[in-house]
Amino acid sequence: MRRLILLSTVALLSARTEASTSFAFLKIESDAATAALGESAGSWTTPLSTVGNPALGPGDGLVHAAISQSNWIFDSQHTALALAFPLPKGLRGGVDLRVLSSEDFERRSGAGPEPEGSFRLDDLALGVTVSGNVTEHLSGGLALRRVQEKIDTKDSKGWCGDLGLAWKKGAWTMQAAALNLGSVSAFQVKDVTLPRTMSLAAAWSGTLPLAGWEATAQASLRHLRDDEAHPHLGLELRPAPGLSLRGGWMGGYEDRSITAGVGFAWRQARLDYGWLPFSSALDDVHRFTFSFAL
Repeated sequence: MRRLILLSTVALLSARTEASTSFAFLKIESDAATAALGESAGSWTTPLSTVGNPALGPGDGLVHAAISQSNWIFDSQHTALALAFPLPKGLRGGVDLRVLSSEDFERRSGAGPEPEGSFRLDDLALGVTVSGNVTEHLSGGLALRRVQEKIDTKDSKGWCGDLGLAWKKGAWTMQAAALNLGSVSAFQVKDVTLPRTMSLAAAWSGTLPLAGWEATAQASLRHLRDDEAHPHLGLELRPAPGLSLRGGWMGGYEDRSITAGVGFAWRQARLDYGWLPFSSALDDVHRFTFSFAL
């Protein structure tokens, strides 16, 4: 019965928003650190940040790699891989892969007691990103992705692109992004649309006056096609070198609101954890991201 529920709600894998789009797996946050901060905004420290805004990503001239793994609702698994590297003329490049999969769906053509076999769900997005500095404080980026959503032998596929801007000066950062712009083929005879998303974000980083801890506070407003705008808030505290404590909140969603997590850094390596509890019978989501620089 649980598998049948998943099959009937596959278009709502992003926690049952009001949107009527397909390819819902594109809305799943890949980076555990960003997820722990209420999915409020990405940073320049991990190549997975370019998934949410192609203007982000490391710009220190090193090669960065990241792998992220999480359970998703109804026993599905979400995996993300990303690579960021310097390009000539001060540009930055990146490659990312996201996969959502679930298997052992029972195939039935009637009401018999035994299934006739099994099949699986596979969603995939493979992208390339290019970004660079527009001015001293402003960077811009774009991404092109091949996306596919497949259930058993039936699928929908196509191309989509992302656009992003990021401004940083002193303690302040501002971001804007337009994601999942494009079109895909029909799923059997039904037309489907991508979850086009527009977002604005702001962040402040500094030192707390009393505790003396380094901290980052950030907020974003995200608008999804056929849905209302949602606020996302996040706070990160760094009480000791290499340790980050994170919490966040998301507004306007039916089944989720708070998030939490922790991060550990040592030299050029980072391990981040993000926790997303659901208020309904859905399982909580646990994300782990490991990233490093070469």
